[in-house]
Amino acid sequence: MLADPWHRRLRRWWHSCTSRSKSLECEIRQVFVGDRKKNSRQNYPDNAIHTTKYQLLTFLPRVLLEQFRRLANVWFLAIAVLGFFPFSPFHPIATLIPLAFVIGVSTIKEAVEDWQRYRSDVRLNAQHTFRYSASAGRFVGARWRELRPGDVVMITVGDHVPADLVVLSTSDDNGSAFID
Repeated sequence: MLADPWHRRLRRWWHSCTSRSKSLECEIRQVFVGDRKKNSRQNYPDNAIHTTKYQLLTFLPRVLLEQFRRLANVWFLAIAVLGFFPFSPFHPIATLIPLAFVIGVSTIKEAVEDWQRYRSDVRLNAQHTFRYSASAGRFVGARWRELRPGDVVMITVGDHVPADLVVLSTSDDNGSAFID
């Protein structure tokens, strides 16, 4: 059974948090600004991006599951299995070779795409930004994957935004910030 789409889960969560009788599903998060030690005890997820679909051990089973969700592949597999019976008018190799070719090409394509997603994740997670360090008393360089909830991050003109952020101040006289 597939999980509900994200928008349905969000709607249920929002309704549970805004209804008169609040349920346990409405979790209140407390973030301590600039205090990495207190925030580390909260078990918040890190800022690393993981968009890969597969892992090394789960690659082959998940790819085969994806391939046999397609009706055409199931059909050719059924025809190939029927080819092993003595009453079959054709040899099973006649359907197994095209099926293996299609699944093999699709598996290679999935592996290449997932490898490209992995490389993109590594590049993105390794980008640099500046976060405030209380111990140093200044902004220090950090990679995007090293950011944690509660970190004060400095964004300059032309920078990409490395995480979900709350704007505390801007260099604009009106206090405006424009995001592209």
